[in-house]
Amino acid sequence: MHLYMKTLLLLVVLLITSCSSGNGNNEQGNDQLLNTRCDRSNLTLEFPFNYTLNDDSILIHTDGGDIATTTIPWGAHVQPYTGHPEGNAKSGWVGLFATDYAQLTELENSGVIPGVCEQGDVCGLPLSSITSRIVNYVMSWDGFKVTEVRLGQIVPIDTVFGNQDWLVNGEVCGYRYRFGHTQKISKTLRDKMVAAGYTDPYSLTTASDNLITGDPIILNKGDEVAEPRIQMLEVPGHPGYFKGVNAVEAVPWLQAEFDINDSYLSEDEGWSVHPIFRLFPQAIQDQLYNIMAYEYLKPDSFHFKQSWVQPWLANAEFVLYTELNMHFDDYSSIYSALGGWWERSDQPCTPYDNVKCDQMFSIFKIHKDTIAYDDSLYYSPDINYLVALSGTPVLSGTMFGEVLSPLDPDPISGVLTVRWRRFLNFYYQGIAYRLDSAKKQLKIRWSDEVTDILDVVLPSVPNDSDSCDGVSITCQSHVGYHGGTGGP
Repeated sequence: MHLYMKTLLLLVVLLITSCSSGNGNNEQGNDQLLNTRCDRSNLTLEFPFNYTLNDDSILIHTDGGDIATTTIPWGAHVQPYTGHPEGNAKSGWVGLFATDYAQLTELENSGVIPGVCEQGDVCGLPLSSITSRIVNYVMSWDGFKVTEVRLGQIVPIDTVFGNQDWLVNGEVCGYRYRFGHTQKISKTLRDKMVAAGYTDPYSLTTASDNLITGDPIILNKGDEVAEPRIQMLEVPGHPGYFKGVNAVEAVPWLQAEFDINDSYLSEDEGWSVHPIFRLFPQAIQDQLYNIMAYEYLKPDSFHFKQSWVQPWLANAEFVLYTELNMHFDDYSSIYSALGGWWERSDQPCTPYDNVKCDQMFSIFKIHKDTIAYDDSLYYSPDINYLVALSGTPVLSGTMFGEVLSPLDPDPISGVLTVRWRRFLNFYYQGIAYRLDSAKKQLKIRWSDEVTDILDVVLPSVPNDSDSCDGVSITCQSHVGYHGGTGGP
């Protein structure tokens, strides 16, 4: 038996998802109480596809075979879980079209054993192995009301499945569903939309507003909704063979991003947004976490054992969900709304951009009570928080760092000493902040970056009279979550 299998069996009894509670006020301005609640006594909540929960994976079944799938942490800020450093308030599922290198075709007759795919070889999966396993989201009960169908964007990578990225929203018995990053609307949903007089989604070639402009479309048990996106690229020089792209590079993968938000639970918690996983029994949550742990412990995991994955980041958020809930309009703490803060659009934005304010700052905790946490990866075992920054004049992507002091920053105001980790180099910076909950504004004063921690100049905490110039002082809010400058 492999070492990781032995380790997993030992840990199954011990694994406990590490979560923490959140605070908040109002989710999205919804202040109407749900006076009449649906009778759910005959309903069983299921994930919206044909699947089996095994010890090592969620097997999604298709006519052409199964796809081994695992979850990723809800509310995560880092790769390989998400590209949303502000915190991703969505669930995510990664379905692998192959689970080890032996299932791939070695394409250049090279490597240690020519003809056998090994890590580092040029390998791919034949197109037929992908097209035979198309997944559709499927409703598990009657009366699902589709309230939104929108072509969100045309993605830059055009594959055999097209380049459209659809969003579908709907509701049944107080459960609100969100299907994001879907590549095609199902024929069933499309036919019902056309019959109701709505625009044919198959006719669109550019992004659109909501096509459901009147009464919702009703789907029933067994009806297909849409296809989750398959992330893949043709292997250069080898037509007909494909690899993955973005979060998983070695093998094509299914990007299943869907959420179920319980309106009743949301109302009870002050109109929160909460992880889908909380809606399932603890035994199911534990099983999902063990599946994620199984994939993490595999020595050749396509997801975790990629050269660009940084363990100090990935290991910090190895939980099923990073918070119990979040509130988009919560300004009670620097950690609120998953700790993500975007530059406000009512301040000068140059030199960043003369169109929009695009700087994003986030602060989030390291989850230490997990199998993945390793204190040797950080400046000291005492480090409790990480930070992220993007959209600056000198930074093309996002950089992450550790909060060296204080170990537990004040939720309202204070001064941070941060060690940024960028391209194997360390940079130090002082960051002073003050949160004005009434104004819904986080004001930040930045010192210059230095390469020696002894040279860090700690700035003073901003006060009400300090103006936001977009350079030395920025004013930030959660506005990105509402479609302004970013957010999920």
